[in-house]
Amino acid sequence: RKGKEVGPEVNQIANAFPYAFIGAGDVRIAGGDGTIAAFRVKDGKRIWLASVDGRAWSLAVAGDRLFVSTDTGQISCFRHHAENSEPAEVLRTTPVAGHEDDPQRYRQAAKWILDHSGVRRGYCLVLNSGNGHLACSLARQSKLQIIAVESDPALVAASRKRIDEYGLYGTRVSVHHVPDVSVLPYTDYMFNLIVDARIVDGKSVECLDDWRRLQRPYGGVVVTAMKPEGIHRRGPLTGAGDWTHLYANASNTACSNDERVEGPLQLQWFGRPGPQQMVDRHHRTMAPLWKAGRLFIPGDNRVIAVDAYNGALLWNVEVPNMRRVGVYRDCGSMAAASDMLYVASGSRCIGLDVETGRQQQEFFAADPDADQARDWGYVAVEGDWLFGSATRPGASRRGHSLDAIRDGLYWDAHPLVCSLELFLIQRKTGRRIWTYRPMAGAMVNSTFTLGDGKIYFIESDNPATLEQPTGRSTLQDLLKLGCRLVALDCRDGSIAWSRSLALGNVQHV
Repeated sequence: RKGKEVGPEVNQIANAFPYAFIGAGDVRIAGGDGTIAAFRVKDGKRIWLASVDGRAWSLAVAGDRLFVSTDTGQISCFRHHAENSEPAEVLRTTPVAGHEDDPQRYRQAAKWILDHSGVRRGYCLVLNSGNGHLACSLARQSKLQIIAVESDPALVAASRKRIDEYGLYGTRVSVHHVPDVSVLPYTDYMFNLIVDARIVDGKSVECLDDWRRLQRPYGGVVVTAMKPEGIHRRGPLTGAGDWTHLYANASNTACSNDERVEGPLQLQWFGRPGPQQMVDRHHRTMAPLWKAGRLFIPGDNRVIAVDAYNGALLWNVEVPNMRRVGVYRDCGSMAAASDMLYVASGSRCIGLDVETGRQQQEFFAADPDADQARDWGYVAVEGDWLFGSATRPGASRRGHSLDAIRDGLYWDAHPLVCSLELFLIQRKTGRRIWTYRPMAGAMVNSTFTLGDGKIYFIESDNPATLEQPTGRSTLQDLLKLGCRLVALDCRDGSIAWSRSLALGNVQHV
């Protein structure tokens, strides 16, 4: 419905102060980059402006005070100043730098545990945490979020105070009072690293059943002694599935083959990355992928990797031109292997290290001998082989707006993205093994499917589809004059077989 007209000042608030917005009486307070401001409700006029250090992500009003938290970790408190109506700053806190006064044996023990476990990020459980020194040392030498567990209430209180003085409590380390460490109140598979603080004194401890329950699959470690045989690493879950392509796998089965999931279901974790860096759901973008305990989330021209079992952020990498919308009229733009995540990015496909997110490989859609520009369309990985296709530049939809939704995402009769070439690359060496160019018409991106050593697709019999300047064709143009189901031998790209199909009456994708 049409609402009340607002002035230009109000329209600009969200642009200038995009990070937080709250109300207090007849005033609205907004957070920006290095600034906060207050506005009158009735006309949007700015009342005052103040500086802060960083982006003001969180605002709160209580007791005639305004509290501001920024992405630098700083918390500022402001109060009303009657003389000039500008806010007067009362208090500003900055995170305390890490102290180095943990006893040396705890620092050395933490280094040994991290070096031998190989775990430096995610969630860590420190059992029988005592004075909290080991938890602090682990936090300072890694990127782990630490949960320390202690049964003695006096030690819990003392360690909380000490950790708070170090500036670590609540941000990197939390201490929980648990009367019996053999029965722990945490969800299955949550912890990347579990260690009993008593091993610092040279003790060997038993790995209890409940500790194993909490140990993350695909590399989670329990440390029961400071010697190699005290490192217990967990492997994959028996019967667990994968989701490595848009529709589960390169065969488009939409089935992960997981044998473990059954009802009733329970919440495993919630939290980041949240909506800020995501593509709006109405744009029907690429699905998240899952491989070996990692979740790869396609964001807005970026990829975010999180731990699939506890939600810990692993990496967040910007990838220009990777946004792809309306994928059901196109094809997936990512594929996950055990060592690399392959992402189509404009004219190229890049390989990101699954551990770090760093780019390790780069391949281009255009044939090295061709003189025409091409974008990368289809992406699939099978063993050491990377399958790809070449489209006209701009064929894949990348818009992020209401117009983009209307252009090709909802309703029928919108054109499908098509490819002009299909090829295979040896992904370890980058060598192009073969390239297939259709004989009659364009190949339909949404039909590329791998199975039994062959790659299958629908190829139009209409030559005009190869000349479409947009790189997209309607179902009528693709199918009315006939089409063929083609199977290529994955080894050399030769045609294994080809069959004519009568699909001229198909109207919906």
